Amino acid sequence: MKIAICEEEKRVCGQIEGIIQQLLCGCAPDCYETGAVLLFSGKEYDLIFLDIGKDGRKGLETAQKLRNRQEDVLLVFITEQKEFVFDALDVEAFHYLLKPLDEEKLKDVVRRAAHHVQKKNPQECRRLIVRTRNRNAAIPIREILYIENQKRKAEIHTLHGSIELYATMKELEAQLDGRFYRCHRGYLVNMAYIAEYRSDCIFLQNGETVYLSKERYPEFVKTYMNYLENRE
Repeated sequence: MKIAICEEEKRVCGQIEGIIQQLLCGCAPDCYETGAVLLFSGKEYDLIFLDIGKDGRKGLETAQKLRNRQEDVLLVFITEQKEFVFDALDVEAFHYLLKPLDEEKLKDVVRRAAHHVQKKNPQECRRLIVRTRNRNAAIPIREILYIENQKRKAEIHTLHGSIELYATMKELEAQLDGRFYRCHRGYLVNMAYIAEYRSDCIFLQNGETVYLSKERYPEFVKTYMNYLENRE
């Protein structure tokens, strides 16, 4: 899920960013201080938190330009003035938040927006169906960090813990999508969580490391760069 925050107050921007990272693990929003910089970036987002300013004029102009560029983007207005709430209807804003931001209200808006995006984009809802000795599970694919081969078993490492099961990497790989790369005979990595890499290993955002075969390094770099370009 691609999110931007356009807010000149660093404290408010940090508050929104913190809630997003708390509720949507692995999601790192882009932050902009002005609407002009946001528009100049040319990037498209699923969700944008937009401070419309004290007089509302520039903010509403930015919102209209964003709407003209990307019809389906979710816009959440941030404002100090209640009278601008009705202006949100003109650009079909998803919601509005009044300063100072109420944390529970902010959390509710983030959850609702994420649910809306997931319904619009079925890939966000895809699940990996696995069967262990004690239970069956449907793991959201977007929550899988990497999968590790353990002889006859596989261990699926997720944002919320690990699941061990009897399965081959080939069987699991068949259920996954283009976010995953077979970086090593014993590892499948979700490229959405890569922080950096070297010729022999990949560092994930949560601090863990997976092996990268040196013979697969050139292909990995091409695949990862292509993934980043398409994600943008």
